[in-house]
Amino acid sequence: MLRICPHCSNTTPNLSELRHIVRVGRFRRKSDGQRVQRYHCTSCSRGFSSATFNDCFRQNKRHFNHRVKMDFVEGVSMRGIARKQNLHRTTVMRKLLHLGLKAKRNLKKTNERLPKVSHVQFDDQETCEQSKCKPLSITLAVEHGTRRILDLKFHNLRPKVP
Repeated sequence: MLRICPHCSNTTPNLSELRHIVRVGRFRRKSDGQRVQRYHCTSCSRGFSSATFNDCFRQNKRHFNHRVKMDFVEGVSMRGIARKQNLHRTTVMRKLLHLGLKAKRNLKKTNERLPKVSHVQFDDQETCEQSKCKPLSITLAVEHGTRRILDLKFHNLRPKVP
């Protein structure tokens, strides 16, 4: 397996050459009890683990990601999710931000794999954030035949007060 140091971007060379990245033990992750391999880069003398490249890196309650996602899909509010899962509202907010960024990366990867688009349609929707005093406009770029979402933008419709 090719391992890359996240600090100096050094990779492991062939076995005939000197090894720059060596294994230095394991640790048991506090959040889910899984054993994670530790590594040491001899070039920059810094350590890292196999969990460094995971998208849930440094999350203490990673086992709640799926539960928060399922509750959010069902239409439960952030406060309701926090109450139901016995979490703090800030934790739920961070989980939703993490899941949103992950979904955006997945959408970008999916759009890169698929063929180029020849016809694009734009769709606008007007809604409000919390009350009718905070109107929003959502603009979607959609592929013509398949209705695949290519991109979306949010715009605040509140007039600027001088």
